[in-house]
Amino acid sequence: MAGVGRRRRSLVALLCVWLLSAQLAGPQPVSSARGALQREGRWLCYEGKPVYLLGVDQQQMAAQKDVDYAAKLDILRAAGMNKIRIWGSNYFMAPDQALQPVAYRDGRFDLDAWDERYWSRIRDFAQQAKERSIIVEYTLFANYADAEVWSGKYSAGMFWNRDRNRNGAFSANPGGSLIPEFFHTGVGGLPRYAEETTSGHDLAYYQGRLADRAVDELAPYGNVYFEVFNEWPGKRDLWQDVYPWQQGFADRVHARGGIVTVNVAQPPAREALPGYWDRPSVDVLGFHTYARTPRLVSDVWRSAQDKGKVLQCNESWSYLAEGVPTVVREAWAHFLCGAYYGFYLDSPGQIGSQDGWQGIAAAAKAIRRVADTVPFHEMSPVDEAGSDYASLVTQGPGDGWLVLCKPGEQYVVYFWGTPSATDVHVRLPAGRYRCRWIAARAGRELLEREVDGADDAVIPAPAADWDGDYGVVLVVARV
Repeated sequence: MAGVGRRRRSLVALLCVWLLSAQLAGPQPVSSARGALQREGRWLCYEGKPVYLLGVDQQQMAAQKDVDYAAKLDILRAAGMNKIRIWGSNYFMAPDQALQPVAYRDGRFDLDAWDERYWSRIRDFAQQAKERSIIVEYTLFANYADAEVWSGKYSAGMFWNRDRNRNGAFSANPGGSLIPEFFHTGVGGLPRYAEETTSGHDLAYYQGRLADRAVDELAPYGNVYFEVFNEWPGKRDLWQDVYPWQQGFADRVHARGGIVTVNVAQPPAREALPGYWDRPSVDVLGFHTYARTPRLVSDVWRSAQDKGKVLQCNESWSYLAEGVPTVVREAWAHFLCGAYYGFYLDSPGQIGSQDGWQGIAAAAKAIRRVADTVPFHEMSPVDEAGSDYASLVTQGPGDGWLVLCKPGEQYVVYFWGTPSATDVHVRLPAGRYRCRWIAARAGRELLEREVDGADDAVIPAPAADWDGDYGVVLVVARV
């Protein structure tokens, strides 16, 4: 009996050790194939259904040491936002401000050693977001293009630079950066940058090591997808010379189970789009549109809307610089173009502040209210021939309009510009339709009517008291 007691005590001790180890390891991902983020055609699905992603780009929120990110995520959820983009490396932040994936000691980074505090914090961030049904986009690499970024005033956390790491690499080129050398990894016919660290590894090794760990750590949570490179490749026209680099990383991340975003080219180069249409490893195509009118947003996405890829803008104008109305117009335009959208924030402190955030939050709630009440995943801005559904409308109470629809069933029409009392003339198949007018600024209901379908159906306009800088939305549904 004494032996049995000793065995029981040993089993209890082992169980306690296992539980303590689990606690020290941090939160563990809990996901299933059914509930995890997946791509189905032009949309991502989460928890078994298509999801419209609307959120923020706040690059350092997870890594910045003094941020209570759980409280910030609560504010985002209350505003109807369900997505956030963060950067894997915030090179512009000093080591006393933010954690980096690699270790920092004695005044230098160590490319051969991880900072486990960073990875623990990133895992917890993913878990906290998951508990709030918020999707995380994790950017693997950021813009290291010019000398000011590589070795200048914005580079306190630039661990790739040999001037800031203890590994003896990597050296700036005569122009003061590591572009295009950063993309020379030997894939797709590219040269392989030869400089090695004191431990005998080259740049391609460290890039792959970083990407692999990020995907392996975060993909199991089921609410994370991965952008290869922010504003790739960071220099005008360079994309043509280094195209295989991004393709190669898309393949690598996809092979490890990650959903992949590529920034098509920055500044926007629409000619780069065709290279991704038939690439199975690329799920999401991204532009930073920076468009002041909804029509310009539509022009950016026009050639990609019938290619079966998910579309997104994960970084808007700064509303502090451009004003809240400009950003809200761009957000509504992306919804009407069938694309996800992220509001850019300069700092985590903007979330919940009084600097214009309340206007952004109100508009986000309005977009969410519409997105959640229409079958957006069955709707499109273009028909099967690629023709713009905006042509279904011939006039309305604004200067311009965009249309997202499932013909004969559901329509969303966004008008902007100088408000007027001009009725809408629209082609609707025979049937009875319920029509609702909603102010784009904050979702205020303006007018509701029912009309009969006709080749030139007339829908009465609301009173012209909506704000033309924000726009007005017409939602039409077959009764």
